Amino acid sequence: MPEVKGSVFLILTIAIIIFGARFISNTFKTLETKTTQAVDATELLNAPTRDNPLTLTPSNELAMLEREKENLLVAHLNPTQEPQYCLLVFWDNQQPIEPDSWILYNNKISPLIEPDRITTWKAVVQPKAAQKGTKVLQTQLCCSPNKDENNQIFCDDEYKKDLLIMVT
Repeated sequence: MPEVKGSVFLILTIAIIIFGARFISNTFKTLETKTTQAVDATELLNAPTRDNPLTLTPSNELAMLEREKENLLVAHLNPTQEPQYCLLVFWDNQQPIEPDSWILYNNKISPLIEPDRITTWKAVVQPKAAQKGTKVLQTQLCCSPNKDENNQIFCDDEYKKDLLIMVT
């Protein structure tokens, strides 16, 4: 009888450890997601400045596996003295990348960005549709204080950053 009690105790202990580990893992994943969404633009790890008004986080070099997804945060500080509208575009070999292809991003004109304010765009790189190897892309942000009658902007101020993506 003592062996049965010991076996039951051992099985219950293992089960509690397994469920506890899963609970803790799921809790941290949920917190990470909520924290990422709640981070204020002024708390960016790679915050833009007047000298460097366009930044990419985690970096402008991404090394990833073919089936991986990588979040990329594009941050911009409006260094001008007037409010501006901005439009984000990724380029590959001087061709714009469609926003619903292997880089998902918002290519709509931003709301008016006040001077010295930081605005962020989230992009998701998912190279499953891309070729393995190294790609050099360009991140371009066109900004202007005005929109035309067709809700388009002329690129009065242009900010660019190269983005190196290595897919293995």
